[in-house]
Amino acid sequence: MSRALSRMLEIPYGVFGSLSCVTLTSDCEVLVDGCTRVEEYESDIVRLELCDQRIAIVGKGLCMRTFFGSQIQVCGKISEVKLL
Repeated sequence: MSRALSRMLEIPYGVFGSLSCVTLTSDCEVLVDGCTRVEEYESDIVRLELCDQRIAIVGKGLCMRTFFGSQIQVCGKISEVKLL
């Protein structure tokens, strides 16, 4: 229903519902919006449960710099971002 409403009103999909957004800004930073739970947090993998999917961020020296509300910033040497 929200897809149809967003098309009809010409508003981007996701404004009416919960969606996640993953932005890889470089090979050293990933910004995640819509995180509901941290499933695993190690220096080589961060697994996150988002409102509409699950992801794994794989790399070396990973750390969560920011965790505010549903927004997370993961930094380190990122080699892979996988949908689970």
